[in-house]
Amino acid sequence: MHDVSQPIHGKVEVGGLSTVYGAVVGVNTGTINNLVQIAQVVTSLHQLRAPLADFVGRQREIATLLTALRPQTDGMAALAAICGMGGLGKTELALRVGHALRHDYPDAQLFISLRSSAIGPPRRVANALRDAIRAFDPSTALPDDDDALSQRYRGLLGDKRALILLDDVPDDASVRPFLPPAGCALLVTARTGLTLGGQGVIVNLSLFSHDEARALLLDDVPRLAGDAALDGILDYCGDLPLAVRIAGSTLLGNPVLTPARYLARLSDETRRLGALKYEDTDVYAVLGVGDELLQAADPALARRWRMLGVCPAPFEAAVAASIWDEVDADALEDALGQLVRRSLLRYDDTTRQYRIHELLRDVARMRRSAEDDYTAHLRHAQHYLAIYGEAQRRYDDPQEGAAPARPPPAAAAAGTTRRWRCTGWATATWILILRKRKRASSSALRSRGRLGIGSSRVGR
Repeated sequence: MHDVSQPIHGKVEVGGLSTVYGAVVGVNTGTINNLVQIAQVVTSLHQLRAPLADFVGRQREIATLLTALRPQTDGMAALAAICGMGGLGKTELALRVGHALRHDYPDAQLFISLRSSAIGPPRRVANALRDAIRAFDPSTALPDDDDALSQRYRGLLGDKRALILLDDVPDDASVRPFLPPAGCALLVTARTGLTLGGQGVIVNLSLFSHDEARALLLDDVPRLAGDAALDGILDYCGDLPLAVRIAGSTLLGNPVLTPARYLARLSDETRRLGALKYEDTDVYAVLGVGDELLQAADPALARRWRMLGVCPAPFEAAVAASIWDEVDADALEDALGQLVRRSLLRYDDTTRQYRIHELLRDVARMRRSAEDDYTAHLRHAQHYLAIYGEAQRRYDDPQEGAAPARPPPAAAAAGTTRRWRCTGWATATWILILRKRKRASSSALRSRGRLGIGSSRVGR
């Protein structure tokens, strides 16, 4: 077996996708390497590159995945998936876990990428299966049928202890052909939410904590320690690992760029696009893939998602109903569910609120039409104006315990009346507390539009 660290000279067949001439060295890349898969030598059985030396955080996730992927004692294969939006470091986390498991699966560690969110066409499952098979038997004749390829793949793994890292898959259907036999492990990464057929463990990767983001940026750029611009830079990165790395690379690669000047670029909408790009890695290009894939699959839903980008803070389903003017409760739930599954929205099942990441809001804003931008802002304002009107009515009414007035039509028609009432009560309570605290300066409040709802800052 050829050592993947040494170049091969000559002609190399790469999974039926291309033929490479000259010197080829096995390389695997993930999101952080700009989503470009470089041809790998398929005759190597040990294909995982070393993880990055400055890896930060994710200790809980690593522990969960290691427990799930250790060799099973019940005669089953070990299965796990890492899901989440672009730029979270899913591939890097998977590589770190795979590296830690290499002694548990000494016969092979395969890296297979389906490139579903990469630049260029996605990789066919059949071609990926061929590469996996040729890693064990380079000269074997291969069938054309996908099911036959999957059976051959599992047959080769049958007496081995192997780990397969299946990267960047589009859906559960693409995972099934790679399910391994007992004694092996499969670790999957995906932007979309997966179920793995109810088997295995699924880690829905979150953003960095602010402390983790700070630690990574200071590790890359020690001169930021104690700098007044540090927190502002982190705020504009939104605790997204890829954005933090780009900020660090930018400051490290340009020693004459002061943190204050870099922060000024980030705070300017017209300059932020260039400020979060370093060499061939572009934060907005990575994040924009989600919008592009949705546009290709469902243009109407893509348009709706961009309209939700006007929401500067977590919001409830009733807000989406108002912005979309959606009156069908089932359609509303299905649409929001699709956006959550595609990692374009986050959902908190405790607060029952949705959120769009700050940098994804930039993507939505840049790609939203002028007409949709106007309509979305108008309906968003009207929704909260209705809540404010209700709160004002209840404040002025001596019978403050009276039942709330009728909710906005879209919220009522979408079946979210009860939730709207809860939102109205909570919002009214907050407003009333604020009003009572400021009663001494009520004249100033009136001059600012009483509660200043129309002047809230859309910030980070």
